[in-house]
Amino acid sequence: MQRLREVTAAHVGRPRRFVWAPTSIGRFWDLVANEPGLQKLYFSQQHAVHLIQLARYAGLANGPVLDYGCGPGYLAKALVESGYETTALEFSKSSAERVNKLIPAAANWHGCVSSQAVPAPLPDAAFSWIFSVENYEHLLDEWIEGYFRDIFRVLRPNGCLLLTTPYMENLDNDLIICPACEKRFHRWGHLRSVAPGELMTHARDAGFEISFCRPINLRAVGRYIRPSIMDLSIRTVGHWLKDSYHRLMERKHTPQFPHQHHVRTLPIGQQLVLVAKKRR
Repeated sequence: MQRLREVTAAHVGRPRRFVWAPTSIGRFWDLVANEPGLQKLYFSQQHAVHLIQLARYAGLANGPVLDYGCGPGYLAKALVESGYETTALEFSKSSAERVNKLIPAAANWHGCVSSQAVPAPLPDAAFSWIFSVENYEHLLDEWIEGYFRDIFRVLRPNGCLLLTTPYMENLDNDLIICPACEKRFHRWGHLRSVAPGELMTHARDAGFEISFCRPINLRAVGRYIRPSIMDLSIRTVGHWLKDSYHRLMERKHTPQFPHQHHVRTLPIGQQLVLVAKKRR
C-alpha cells in the first residue's frame, strides 16, 4: 500500500500541460456559456460601464459599434442600452444563441453573428468602433495575425479599436489540474502573458496607429482620486513611480485622447488597454 501511494504521488506530481486546439477551445466556451454559476464572473459583466466610459474619453460618439468576441453579451447589452448602434460577433455558437436571447429587440440592436473562423461574415469598413474585450489572451499563435487583420478590415477609416487583455499575467496563479486526465490548464483558457510591446507590434503590423497602450485599473475610470499622504507605504510609492513612468511613455510616444486629462489620472492596474486607429 505504501508503494502504491508513492507511485501515485509521483505520477500526480508530474501532470502534463493541456494543449489547447480549436475544437477544445470551442467546446470549453460552449460549456461555460451554459453554466449559470459562471456568468457573474465574466469580465464584461463586471466592467461594461467602465469600458464604455473609457471609450468615450477616447472619442466614442455616434456610429455603428461592434463587440468582437462578445462572449455572453454583457458589453453588447450595455452598449445597446446606452443608445449605440450595436452588432456583436461571437465564435462560440452556443454563446451567440444566448446573446440573441439576452438582448431584447431594439432599433439599435443588430444581433449577434456567429462565426467559426476569420474572416468573419461581416462587411468591410462597417463599424466606427470595435471592442475586443479579453479575447487576445485566448488566441492560438496562428490566429493572432488574422484576428488583427479581420478587425482592421471591418473598421471604417479613422475608426477605433479598444482591446483589453490581462497585463503580464502569471499564468501559473490560475493553473488547475484535471482529476480525470491529470493535465494542467489555466482555469479560463489563457494561453499567454501579454506585454504592451507585443500587443502594439501586432496591431501596427495589421496597419493600426497606436493611440494608447497602458495597464490601468478599469474600476477607477471616472472616479480615481490620488492616495493621501497618510497612505505612503513602500508599495504605494512603488506603484506611483511605475504608474508615472507608464504615463510619461504614453505622452511621449502616442497621440492624445480627446479627453486625455481623464486618462492621465488612471492608476496602473491589471488590465492592459490598447486603443488603436485605422488611418486608411
